[in-house]
Amino acid sequence: MDATLGGAAEGSWAKELKQIQMLLCTFLVISMQLGFAMLEVGSVRVAHRMTVLVKNLLDSVVSCLVLALVAQLSRPSIIIGSSGEPEFHLILFHWSFLTTSVTICSGSMAERVQMVAYICYACVMSAFVYPVLAASAWGDSGLLSDQFHAVHNISYSYHDFAGGGVVHLSGGIGALVGNMLLGRRIMQPKGICKSRPFAPSEQDEESPRSTEADERLLEAMFNRWQRRFDNEGEDQGEFKANNYLQVLGMFNLWVGWYGFNSGSAFAKGGAGSSDLASSVAWKTSLSASSGALGAYLNSYIFCPIVDVGFLCNGVLSGLVASSAGCDVASPLACTLIGFIAGLVIYPSGRETLRRLRLDDPVDAVPVHACCGLYGIICAGFCKPSCEDSFSAFCEPGHNMERQLQMQVWGAFTITWWTTMVTLCLWLFFVVSEG
Repeated sequence: MDATLGGAAEGSWAKELKQIQMLLCTFLVISMQLGFAMLEVGSVRVAHRMTVLVKNLLDSVVSCLVLALVAQLSRPSIIIGSSGEPEFHLILFHWSFLTTSVTICSGSMAERVQMVAYICYACVMSAFVYPVLAASAWGDSGLLSDQFHAVHNISYSYHDFAGGGVVHLSGGIGALVGNMLLGRRIMQPKGICKSRPFAPSEQDEESPRSTEADERLLEAMFNRWQRRFDNEGEDQGEFKANNYLQVLGMFNLWVGWYGFNSGSAFAKGGAGSSDLASSVAWKTSLSASSGALGAYLNSYIFCPIVDVGFLCNGVLSGLVASSAGCDVASPLACTLIGFIAGLVIYPSGRETLRRLRLDDPVDAVPVHACCGLYGIICAGFCKPSCEDSFSAFCEPGHNMERQLQMQVWGAFTITWWTTMVTLCLWLFFVVSEG
């Protein structure tokens, strides 16, 4: 009996320790909302900063309430603990992932999307996108589980350790779909007074400046509005970033990312989870650092002036690219993955959007969608050190080609599902606007 009681006590302590570890990592992920807020406020025009902050606040609030409703009604497998019932630390953990995915759109569509439309987007992502994808990729009872596990007679499963696809690719695709329908930001008309009195005074009536301003206002009202990318020189003068806020936001996100990746190791549980969390944290650091170095080299080669915001996104591109496979990639592989993300993937995605004249103020689509997709593919090529690893990648006869097929199919599934759901929402608001 004593041995049984001792074993039960040890199991109880292990469960409580796991919950504490997951809660601490969850708090780190939730703190990333501060980083997103600073990064986005530092990337938009002054007149729109308060709106961006309100959207960052509301998407966290709305996603929390909607996920609570989903947990109560559908009970997805990702929040079910060993007791067979939903556990609060798992709900909180997945809410932190969900709110990150939702916030990606806030920066990408900043200065243009209406508040009601954005709140509806947060509801749709919280109810129909993230829960379905997370339960399908990480669980066994999701709506799309058949698309992530043993599809096409391939006895392999899609591998996404910390949300490179479920969180970042889905959020980036939702933002891309909205951006394609929304259009570019409108420039501030030149030479127009920002504020005018309600009743004209004698000075206004006699002033030629007032008459000139009126004429320019009428011209702006009836002529085509100038938008971003119409004049590169004027773009540089109007869309000025606050580099202080961008750097502060980037470092906050970097710290929060340890909760993302290491928290996923604790969520996986089992023997050696602490060692896995430690190695994942170190590889996350390597990927972020090499991503920044790659972005700096790209900027040094192709740009006359180093852009601080570009370097910050280089760090984030390395972090996003590491999320899917940081448990199976070696430290050297994570370094290379991050370096290529900052040197090639993020700059290429950024330039592609600009050539397509898609206005993304914070480059959220190149960072999250492009680098998320790239990281998913890279995970298929990885081979972990199998001495102390229990990964499926270490099973005898593991076939890299078949794993890569599952990675591509999983990315495709995330893309078409997110596109279908968010496109219906954005088209509804486009049609309602007339």
